[in-house]
Amino acid sequence: MENKTEQGLINDRINGLEQRIGTVDRKVDDLEDKVDDIKDKNDERHVEMVRLTTELKGSSKATEQNTNRMANSIEGLVNELKQSNSRTDDRFNEVNAEVREVKDKLEGNQFDKTIQLEEKKLSNKVIVGLIGGGFIIIELIIKVVTPALGLG
Repeated sequence: MENKTEQGLINDRINGLEQRIGTVDRKVDDLEDKVDDIKDKNDERHVEMVRLTTELKGSSKATEQNTNRMANSIEGLVNELKQSNSRTDDRFNEVNAEVREVKDKLEGNQFDKTIQLEEKKLSNKVIVGLIGGGFIIIELIIKVVTPALGLG
């Protein structure tokens, strides 16, 4: 009987060990499942990071192009402003020279002399006009009025 009892004890131990092995196997399987889940999540994160990185690179390139275009536009505007300012400066210098010339004329009494010359020219023209008008009136009297009155 002792053999049977020993055999029963051995069988009980074997059954106990098999149960423990089964429990450990389940725990290992659960652990493997968890590792697989973590691996899947890590793979998904990696894919998402790659996608985001690709989008960011594209966005960065577009931003760089826009920045370059804006820089070129600003540079063109600055050049146009420089040209405009240059033309304005040239025109201002011309006007300033003309104003200086007028001022010099006024201060140098050249203007007064010019006015006096113009007045003399006008008075000479008036005298010539009056003399010419007088001759026309005399001629009119001789040709029209005298024959009409019967004096001629």
